[in-house]
Amino acid sequence: MYNWLVPHIFFPVHERISRHRFWSQFLELKKLQWASEEQLQERALGKLKRLIIHAYEHVPYYREVFLGSGMRPHDIASLPDMERVPFTTKPDVRTNFPGRITAENLPTKRYKTGRTSGSTGFPLEFYADVGRMDTVRSSYLLLWSWAGIAPWVPGFHIVSPAHHRFESGLRSVLSRLIRRLVLGERLIAMEAHMLEPERLAEEVRNLGKGTRYFIWTPPSRAARLAREMDERGVCLPEYPSALISYSETLSAFDRDILQTAFQCPVFNYYGTQELPFLAQTCPDNPDVLHVNSERALVRVVKENGTDARPGERGRIVITDFSNYVMPLINYDIGDYAVKGDRCTCGRGFPTLERVEGRTFEAVTTPTGLSYSSGMLSDFLCLEWDAVPYVWEYQFVQTGPEDVELKIVPTRLFNKDFSTMLKHKFEELLEREVRFHIELVDRVEVEPSGKRFVVKSNL
Repeated sequence: MYNWLVPHIFFPVHERISRHRFWSQFLELKKLQWASEEQLQERALGKLKRLIIHAYEHVPYYREVFLGSGMRPHDIASLPDMERVPFTTKPDVRTNFPGRITAENLPTKRYKTGRTSGSTGFPLEFYADVGRMDTVRSSYLLLWSWAGIAPWVPGFHIVSPAHHRFESGLRSVLSRLIRRLVLGERLIAMEAHMLEPERLAEEVRNLGKGTRYFIWTPPSRAARLAREMDERGVCLPEYPSALISYSETLSAFDRDILQTAFQCPVFNYYGTQELPFLAQTCPDNPDVLHVNSERALVRVVKENGTDARPGERGRIVITDFSNYVMPLINYDIGDYAVKGDRCTCGRGFPTLERVEGRTFEAVTTPTGLSYSSGMLSDFLCLEWDAVPYVWEYQFVQTGPEDVELKIVPTRLFNKDFSTMLKHKFEELLEREVRFHIELVDRVEVEPSGKRFVVKSNL
């Protein structure tokens, strides 16, 4: 019923009454994803130019950024011209928030306060633009459609930490009830630290036999669930149609573990509190993520400030096209990624080969060599096929010359495999560090609720 009622009746009627256009924008995005790369770049350039003119004229911080670099808005004539614009960092935002980095010409009713989780070392307060909600929602619908998910498909949202929980109170309860009745929405929130395999199995059973559903979860929590289900002999009555990973770095290792345990495709979702719903795994090519270029300009930038080429690694720098209240232009989000090439699926959206996690998620040797979480995870998973032997893992750099690999072992893990793994990682790190393996019952998460693939105490 909802499969026909919502897209044909409710959303069109809702648009007429509310004048919100997220459904129309979603339908447009579905068509635009097949446009050529050149057409999408031209559209992105138009959005970029309008945002930069607005920021230059109405945001004191960005006016100073442009004047200080000897630039004016008309100097941005192509996307590569963004190489000339200085980065905006999180300390820049904190220092200039709220007065100097918000638009002087927009009413405060457009302001929506948000906060990051603090996983980079400190929480960040920012303003989202209420006027961007249609853009965000349409991007959400597009990315979820790539995973075969619609608003009326039931889902389990494994939430962490506590401040990410769904809001309580009468208003929130009524809102969820209305969405349940009108949209058929059943997104069930479960607190990560309290979730047991038996409860998940019972909730799946309550959905009814043959009901499609999805799981939206940090990969560390899903990996732990997989281990606990195996240890306790708990089987899900029905397996999910998709598992969407968020909040943490999804390595190739984690993806293989989760695909095997939950017997479904695993989609890597990339977004942040400041800029949600940016990119997700291609539905036809699991080796890349597509960036919604109608939503934002996502650049992978090398150390010298120039754009990376396909296959090259760099920092993720983002420009949000939809936040006019507090523009984020050439915003250094604090993540590393590998730039992707044109996707074989035919979509014109740009790609990321992979997201490698936070800039501080790296092992650094005394001579300055750096090994990112993506490089170490690929070596563990792809080179030495550790999936059958390991449930969870974390690299911890305890000192300049000491690295520890914490492993939650499966039943197959043995001394010979441990010895081989230690030897291979010593070779990879060129014997510049002392490498140790420690077997643990679980990998602890940070106060923010996230688990890092690489944790450095330096």
